[in-house]
Amino acid sequence: MATGYAKVAWRDVCLPTEEGGQGIRDIQALNYSLMCRRLWDIVVERSDSIWVKWIRRYRLCKSSVWTVNIRAGSWAWRKLIRLRILIEPHVEYLVGDGHSFLPVARWHCLGPLIHQFPRGPQLTGTGGQDVLASVIIDGEWNWPPNTDSQCLEIVQLLPSIGNREDRIRWKPTGGPMTRRDAYAMLCPPGPKIA
Repeated sequence: MATGYAKVAWRDVCLPTEEGGQGIRDIQALNYSLMCRRLWDIVVERSDSIWVKWIRRYRLCKSSVWTVNIRAGSWAWRKLIRLRILIEPHVEYLVGDGHSFLPVARWHCLGPLIHQFPRGPQLTGTGGQDVLASVIIDGEWNWPPNTDSQCLEIVQLLPSIGNREDRIRWKPTGGPMTRRDAYAMLCPPGPKIA
């Protein structure tokens, strides 16, 4: 008979007890979830955070989380920005009056329009840093006429406008993202053990 310790993978130990694990949280996933929550604060421009105000002013300038250069800034900033690919599919921009969203934000289904359509501000007659309200009149999209094929594609895929203020929400819950939501995104529940 062999003696020794039973070897169990750490990922199995970190499963919830109802899934056959020990209920210990995965520290790396927990760290990433906390970093994703900080990234969410930047995306929604949390106004009561001095840190978010500093980031918006000195790191993003006239850019957004989705368009900022990933190679710029400190090691910690680059690590934080690399996590945007994790939260991007779960972030939903709901266009309302258009006073909050810039063209560099991810409010369009094609992503930040500046990536898809770099000449967009010149061709549409809007400034690159104008808010969407500059092309919304009486609750309707009002883009200047344009024959550029890329511009026509963008106009055909415009989201509907709501009769409210602009909002950003976490798709899985329909509200703001919490640390628990971020952890659930990184460690989705598996099958239950009977």
